[in-house]
Amino acid sequence: GVKRFEPREFERAVENLARFFTALREELARIAAQLGVSATTDLVGRTDLLAQARGLDRVDLRELLEPVTWTQPGRREVRVIAGVALEEAEEDERTLRAADRFVATDASGELARLRIAGASVANIASSYREGSVAGNGFAAYATDGVALTLRGGAQDGAAKTALGGTVAILKARNAAGRFLDGSVGKCFAYGAQRGRFLVQGGADARAAIRLSGAQVVFGGDLRGFAFEYMTGGTAVVLGDPGRWICSGMSGGVVYLRHDPARGLDDAALRDRFAKGAKVHMKPPRDEDLPALRELIDAYADALVATEQYEAAAYVRSLLEDAAANFRAIRPGADITDQTVSTE
Repeated sequence: GVKRFEPREFERAVENLARFFTALREELARIAAQLGVSATTDLVGRTDLLAQARGLDRVDLRELLEPVTWTQPGRREVRVIAGVALEEAEEDERTLRAADRFVATDASGELARLRIAGASVANIASSYREGSVAGNGFAAYATDGVALTLRGGAQDGAAKTALGGTVAILKARNAAGRFLDGSVGKCFAYGAQRGRFLVQGGADARAAIRLSGAQVVFGGDLRGFAFEYMTGGTAVVLGDPGRWICSGMSGGVVYLRHDPARGLDDAALRDRFAKGAKVHMKPPRDEDLPALRELIDAYADALVATEQYEAAAYVRSLLEDAAANFRAIRPGADITDQTVSTE
C-alpha cells in the first residue's frame, strides 16, 4: 500500500469543523460581553476598539485602524461646477484612499445635467496628490469635460461605462525617486463608449471588456480576459496582454506590442487569444498609423507631464518601425458579417 496513507474520515472532519467554529463563536461572545456589547454583530466596523497587540517593531498598523470620515464622493467637484460656471476647475490636490469610491462620478452627472439644460459650465480638471490609490469606481460614468490625473493607482471599476473625458492613471515617484505602480483593478473601462483612458502600470482581469468606442492605452501587463465582447474603439497594449483575450470581439481594433525579446512574438501573441476568439492578427497597415500615433503621443505626453522623459522617448521610438513593433488585432469576417456571425 501507500506509505503514510491516512484515510479520509468525513464525518469526523465535519464534527471537528463544527466544534472549532462553535468554540470560536463562544470565545467571541465572551470578548464582546467583556466590552459591554450584547451582540457580536454590533462590533462590525468598530475599528476604534482595535489595538495592535504585537509586532509593532515589524509593521505599524495604526493607519489601518484610524476611523474613516465618510464624505459623499464628488461633492467638491459638483460645487466647483455650480459655483464657477464659466471657469476651468482648479486642480484638486487631495490624497485619495480606498475609501474614496466613485470619485468624480457625481460631478460627471451634474456636468451632463447642466449641459442638457443649456448652461455654460466649467470643465473638471483634477490632479490628485502623488501616491493616491482611489477606491472602486474612480471616474466611473465620466463624461466629456472631465480630465483626471491620478499618480498612484485605482481599484476595480475605474472609468467603467464612461461616455467621455480623459483619465490618466500613472506611476507615482517614491522616496528614492523611482516611479512605481500606476495600476488599476478589475474591469477597467468596462463598456466605455467615448473618452481616452491611459494606464501606465498593469491592469487586473477583464480590462476593457465590452469596449464600445473609447480609446485605451495600457503601458503594463494585463491579467487576462481583456477585450471580451469588444464592439468598438481602439486599444494599445505595450506590455503582455494576458491570456484568453478578445473572446467575442466583434468590432474595434487592439494594437499589441510585438516584442520577441520579451517572448511576445507572433506565436506567443496568438497563444494569448481565447480559444473561441474569431480574430486575425497582422502588422499595422498604413491606415492604422494615424490612430496608433495619436494614442502613443497622448500617452507619451502624459509621461512627460510627470517628468518621465526617458519612458516617453522610448514609447515614441516604437513608432519609428510600427510594423515591427506592433500587431493589429481585428475581428474576422465570420463575426462582423451578420449573415454568418454566430455571436
